[in-house]
Amino acid sequence: MSISVTINRTPDPGTPLLLAGFSFRHDSQLVPDLIRNIAPIVHGWIALDDRHSSAWYSSEPERRKALLRTAKHYGAAWFMPIDPDERLEDDWQHRIDGFLKADDLPIWTCQVYEMFTETEFRVDGIWGGKMREKLFPITSDMHVPDVDLHSLPFMYDMARPRRQTALAFYHLREISPVRRQLRRDQYAYLDPDRTMQSIGYDYLAMEEGAVLQKILQNRPFSPLHQDDGSLWAPELPHGAVCVKDPLHSRMALIRQFRAYKAVESVAAIADATVADYPQDKEVRLWSGLLWLEAGRPEVATERLLHDSLKQTAAAQVLLSRSALACGNHALAQQAADAALVCVPGSPIALKAASDARKTHASHTQPNALWRRWVNQGTASIAEGASVPENTRICIIVFDLSNTQEGLEVIQSLLLQDCAVEIVVVHSDSGTLHTTLAPVLHAIRLIELSAQHPTGAVRNIGIDASTASIITFLSGDCLALAGTVQQRVQLHAAPAMVVPSTLLPARSDTAIGWVFSAFHNPQHESMGERSTIGYGPSYTRPLFDLFGYFPTGLTGNEETALNTLLSNRYPTNTTSPVVTLHRGPETANALRCAIARKAEQQVLWLPVWRKAIQDDTAAYQLANERIRCLDRSRAILTAHFPDNMTEPTMNRLLGVCVTAHLLGLRRGLEKLKFALDLSNQSAAIHEEDPEQALCLARSALSIDSFHAPHALTIASLENKLGHTQEAIRMARHGLTLDPTSTALLSMLCACIGREISPSAALNEAEHQCMLSPQTTAHWDVAIQWATLIQDSAREQFLQQFRSFLTQ
Repeated sequence: MSISVTINRTPDPGTPLLLAGFSFRHDSQLVPDLIRNIAPIVHGWIALDDRHSSAWYSSEPERRKALLRTAKHYGAAWFMPIDPDERLEDDWQHRIDGFLKADDLPIWTCQVYEMFTETEFRVDGIWGGKMREKLFPITSDMHVPDVDLHSLPFMYDMARPRRQTALAFYHLREISPVRRQLRRDQYAYLDPDRTMQSIGYDYLAMEEGAVLQKILQNRPFSPLHQDDGSLWAPELPHGAVCVKDPLHSRMALIRQFRAYKAVESVAAIADATVADYPQDKEVRLWSGLLWLEAGRPEVATERLLHDSLKQTAAAQVLLSRSALACGNHALAQQAADAALVCVPGSPIALKAASDARKTHASHTQPNALWRRWVNQGTASIAEGASVPENTRICIIVFDLSNTQEGLEVIQSLLLQDCAVEIVVVHSDSGTLHTTLAPVLHAIRLIELSAQHPTGAVRNIGIDASTASIITFLSGDCLALAGTVQQRVQLHAAPAMVVPSTLLPARSDTAIGWVFSAFHNPQHESMGERSTIGYGPSYTRPLFDLFGYFPTGLTGNEETALNTLLSNRYPTNTTSPVVTLHRGPETANALRCAIARKAEQQVLWLPVWRKAIQDDTAAYQLANERIRCLDRSRAILTAHFPDNMTEPTMNRLLGVCVTAHLLGLRRGLEKLKFALDLSNQSAAIHEEDPEQALCLARSALSIDSFHAPHALTIASLENKLGHTQEAIRMARHGLTLDPTSTALLSMLCACIGREISPSAALNEAEHQCMLSPQTTAHWDVAIQWATLIQDSAREQFLQQFRSFLTQ
């Protein structure tokens, strides 16, 4: 082992010395291009020649120690470990001085792009999320950990900050499939029990579901690489045995890939795991679920039809869902019925059976599934004689005005170039029969005698429809010609979620454009920015996998669901699908609409509640003005009509910002008053629970979307012995925040005491359906199943907990 040092250039005055360090052996032919790559970035490099080593694998910690000792000897203040098969992107040379001059001496990290061809790197799953510590300050407490594999190259005795460079390096080893396999085999040989990496190593050679991306033109590396196809590493010792990853490593890999929005890749990995472990039923279940999540119900159905799963209730429910998504109602019914045999009375299995038997005629029945969301007043349904059957897409229309404009909304859907199942849910005074008389034959009209929150209205529409794709249209919007067919085509890609772009219906007015910019979901108003986009359409299985809309919310009811979906699926917010929005037409109407929405936002968005608690509301308001103007101008610049002058734009933006801040201040006054009442209630809840209850009720009447107020009221009602009121209020709180396990626990405790433990179990399972990604909800349901000694139900719930919340 020999070491050579090259000082390439002298640092500028005030710039610390940076040395790179690398070792080489079987990859020595890569060193000249590595040096050409790093020479403009570092001041010099230390090369450790390991070609004379007789060991099959020489100690990496020992090589790192030798490099670090040499760097210290030459007075380096920073060290960059690098390998011959790595290339830094060119922009490092323009930014490196800034990293070296950081006063807090952080560890600088960067992205890792694993090259799969000479011009493309892999981005699906964990391949697209790799980060690596790349630049280390040399300090007295710096040392090399004595860990052979997968350790940080250097560690520190004192905690040290980490900062991101927003730069990358490209790893060339993965370009060759032969090298990928060899790399997998080397790690598997060195770590046979997978103690050093929980996800194992088989994934290194898996190509199923691979998504590649070309190197961006503005992020190249130099010099260009021409692969020689050689191994760059020794072959395994003679007689070496490399075992496949154990099942627990494969499951860890599946969970990690799933978290990185790689829906098809993770399903393919599950399939490969089924092939390697054909006797494991859980893996088959995972495979079916993951193909359903990936928008491939036909593949999911095939996987779930295996004989070994016939007696597994969870598998039969998933089979029913996937068969229904394929349009196979007979199989869906058969599977749902099989699940009910295993877990009789289960709300999840009962819903699957109800979904499988849903037809246009069934929607008009007194026990129709959609009626579960009607919690006050009465509901009527009128089924048009010409409502198309077996359509791909359903559009649910709500907030429809009893005017000619309301009729125009429906007509914009009937003029589309594909058949549409139209469900109108009217939750306001009066009837729409007269206004919609010309189109009643083509729609399903549900009218509620009592006003319901928008979340409940959306859910009614979902359950009162049969199409496999669902989207929504508010009464102040119109569907642009051809957009419905566009949605259907994009979902066929497959895409589980397809957003739309919001544009003004009156494109000839400045007010329309400014309001659209301000109303745009890309508007970064205090964390409000949508991660999905405006007016998305969804494939039906998503509501069983991720939950319905919170039934107690009017406004912001989409946020929770869309956030969950954005964490699982890649989405494109610059959608070609266009929705036309009919906004205000006068400056005064613009001012009122903006102020009203801002006032509501304060009650919806947690950031404003935190601002009051932290006493930073005034600071946030000042920043909000700048944010609103900057973001709105950016949107308008991208979409603005040529005939609108900048003074007009600025004047109307001024109107918007003033109204927005006015609405925020009004909302903050209400919120502060409600929080004061809540604090007063908390202060006296022990000595005077009745007065505390009055205060908490007042707080909820003002701050009506805040579930913790409902929890306080339910707790006080329970304490005062008003069990039925406690049940009612706990249920109401869960309509505001379906993820609140504190509310669910209280609700089930009251039901178990007042009615029966079996009723508490059914309630818990029902709430799990509404928020299936909430792990703690399933734990509550499992506890009740254990309490009543229903082992089949307990196993059923444990399986869903594992599949949906991992």
